[in-house]
Amino acid sequence: MLPLILRRVVEAVITILLLSMLVFSMLLAAPGDPAVSLLGRAAARPENQELLERMRREMGLDQPVYIQYTRWIARVLQGDLGNSNRNGQAVVGLIASRLPATLQLLAFSTILSLLIAVPLAVMAAQRRGSWLDRLLVLASVAGVAIPGFWLGLLLILLFSVNLGWLPPSGYTPFFADPLDNLQRSVMPVITLSVYLVATFTRFLRADLIEVLRQDYVRTARAKGLAERMVVWRHAMKNALPSLWTIVGIEVGTLLGGVIIVEQVFGWSGIGWLAVQAVNNRDYPLVLGVVLVIAAGFALITLVTDLGYTWLNPELRHQ
Repeated sequence: MLPLILRRVVEAVITILLLSMLVFSMLLAAPGDPAVSLLGRAAARPENQELLERMRREMGLDQPVYIQYTRWIARVLQGDLGNSNRNGQAVVGLIASRLPATLQLLAFSTILSLLIAVPLAVMAAQRRGSWLDRLLVLASVAGVAIPGFWLGLLLILLFSVNLGWLPPSGYTPFFADPLDNLQRSVMPVITLSVYLVATFTRFLRADLIEVLRQDYVRTARAKGLAERMVVWRHAMKNALPSLWTIVGIEVGTLLGGVIIVEQVFGWSGIGWLAVQAVNNRDYPLVLGVVLVIAAGFALITLVTDLGYTWLNPELRHQ
């Protein structure tokens, strides 16, 4: 187990470094000037050119790319992600203040999706080829194909504009007002859960159909065990490793894809923060958000690998 952890950690560190180099280079190659963006219209005045050059030097923009990156990564290794070019606040503090909102969406969406997808997959696998199975397969395909931003706007139009049941956008911290927080999280969670439910149902259904064909399942049925016992105690136990892997992959991917949903609903999480940073050409904040998302994805992947090894008896024995 220890060699696996070390190998995955090394791979994650290398991946994060390569990704940070790529994003850093792309930001510097993008048109525009962060100093000009920060100074605004005043940057076009001739009397402010000296101030503009001084700001570029203070921000390190006059240095070659490799020197800028080396200085930035050295600060990162010390736990310092720098300060925002826009408001001067510490990037670590800005990310820490927005991260709980994103984690709440991910946690609620994943839990809700599993509670819906697992029973649906079991029903579809037990009734393979029936009208219910075909309907669930069709619904799964539709759930994967529906764009998240379109579904989010549709929910706002229905529940906020027409019915007036839910607030259309915004985020309220849970401990500040739990009821308002839950009301505002309903539509973003539904938007994310539609895709997750469709994905989990499809994969778990396919695994259960394969498992239910195995000899040990036939033996369990021949012994007179109830069908519910056969499915939930025997078949589901062997389908769990694959389900665990899919959940880990999708949640890790969703950590980056939640940006669109947060923007649609004005949910001020880390995705919303990333969009604001890109619009303001706030290099330190963009790099900090990318680094946190990449580290989160690497951590989720590591936990997924370890969990799969533990759930799979053969791999655990090896």
